[in-house]
Amino acid sequence: MRDRFFLALAWAAFFLLCWVSVVRNEAHEERQPAPALRVAWGGGPLRLDGQVPDEVTKARLALEIARLDPENTVVNLITVGSQDLTSGWLPTVVGVVRAVSGRVGRGELEFSAATVTLRGEVPDTAARTAVVSGARAAAGRLLGVGDQLTVVAQAPKSTAQRTPAEVQADLRRILAGRTVDFESASSVLTMAGRGLLDELVPILKANSNLAVAVDGHTDSSGVPDDNLTLSEARAEAVRSYLVTRGLAADRVTAQGFGATRPLADNATPAGRKQNRRIEFRVSRP
Repeated sequence: MRDRFFLALAWAAFFLLCWVSVVRNEAHEERQPAPALRVAWGGGPLRLDGQVPDEVTKARLALEIARLDPENTVVNLITVGSQDLTSGWLPTVVGVVRAVSGRVGRGELEFSAATVTLRGEVPDTAARTAVVSGARAAAGRLLGVGDQLTVVAQAPKSTAQRTPAEVQADLRRILAGRTVDFESASSVLTMAGRGLLDELVPILKANSNLAVAVDGHTDSSGVPDDNLTLSEARAEAVRSYLVTRGLAADRVTAQGFGATRPLADNATPAGRKQNRRIEFRVSRP
């Protein structure tokens, strides 16, 4: 009788411990904080979700991130809740998004109050290193950077030598009706601008025997000398980006022409927009 009593007591204690363990695990899961921000892209609009402390932060995040890619649509699913964020968190987040956007395929950035995790696809280890380095530089001491990027397998490259005219035609097909975009009155590439350049990179890397000249052009608005300087800076920004994506620095040159080579009438908004452009010329070294 006594043995049965102690056996029942032991079983009761066992079930009690199991129940306490389950309750603790559930409580722990409930206490896991929601991410302060998740920025996801690829296959449609730019998506924002997460939890921030107030409506002002929510609105500013959506506004600042939308400015990085004016051509894209931003879907703001951020909610307001209990988050303790430092005063420098928001500009740091925008800086990290700027550093990574357009350089990673379909993916996301997940921010907490103290960390950012990078997820998505990059074409090679050099691109991965460049993306992580850029994110760390933008994050500074405020955010730790977690690297969960994936290097995707690249298709075998053709060994056939292609002519400059053939490669130029490939670039022309990709660029048809599109422009390399910059932030207004600056040489900072937008997310869309970097994304367009990323579409050109595989073609340029697969034809490493050829040289590429990057030409910058502006419309005629403003002071001619300022236009020339801006066109040079934009051409150099494109050249620098292509080099970070794996093109040999001695293969790519940059030159600005200001408003001296218009394609359309600068008297109309449509004409001025057409004249603000980056052109690529492929040749043999």
